[in-house]
Amino acid sequence: MNTTARHTITIEFMYREDYLPSPRHRLHRSRAKTDRCTITIPRIDNNDAPVAIRQTSPFHQFAIHSEYGKKRLLEYRWYNRRLYARCKLRRFQCIREPHRNRWATPTDISWPHADCVHDSRSAAISAARRFYSRFILIDGALHETIGEPRYVVMTFGLGHNHGIGWGTCISVDHGYNPNIRRSRYWRIDEERLANEAGRAIATERGDSKGLPHFDKRLYDRFEILISDALRLPRRTQPVLTAP
Repeated sequence: MNTTARHTITIEFMYREDYLPSPRHRLHRSRAKTDRCTITIPRIDNNDAPVAIRQTSPFHQFAIHSEYGKKRLLEYRWYNRRLYARCKLRRFQCIREPHRNRWATPTDISWPHADCVHDSRSAAISAARRFYSRFILIDGALHETIGEPRYVVMTFGLGHNHGIGWGTCISVDHGYNPNIRRSRYWRIDEERLANEAGRAIATERGDSKGLPHFDKRLYDRFEILISDALRLPRRTQPVLTAP
């Protein structure tokens, strides 16, 4: 790997500066100043960031197709013990189709605090570097750190096929939702346990239309190529009670 390869970006920021209006003044006043700094994004090749996980969708029109491309495939790459995935322009800008679905480039990255007035110049630069540290270029393609994928058994409505029409399903998330119990989450290599738990919950809630979702395994599937990339705690048995 060429560790010196970098892509540079120049960003503009604002910070608060204390000053004395004149030599006769003793109390400092504050004013906003604008400055620039250079941010670097590492550039590596595919061999340095191997594919750790492949996620595929059973549906042509939903999920992986719309978010990650027509192949219905999302690849998670493993670099410095972190997972990375490519990101679309929609991640940074709210614009109309179809442009928002193209792959993002470094120039598309929008620092959310660029218009804030930071307490000091050093604080602004530190904040910018922390934000941009999540990005990397792999063979020229922009990637961003992403949380470990996990299965989550989700329920909608009050049961009996209310909510989204079938009431209970298995979805995929990359973090924990505070509105969902931790006991509803499963590692991606524990798909069988997640399926059993989801089917039991659907049965208890009377979500009969949701049972084919579990019987036919109509949810995203994963191929695990690097087992070290899975670091969530293991589960030993399904949770068989509804929320």
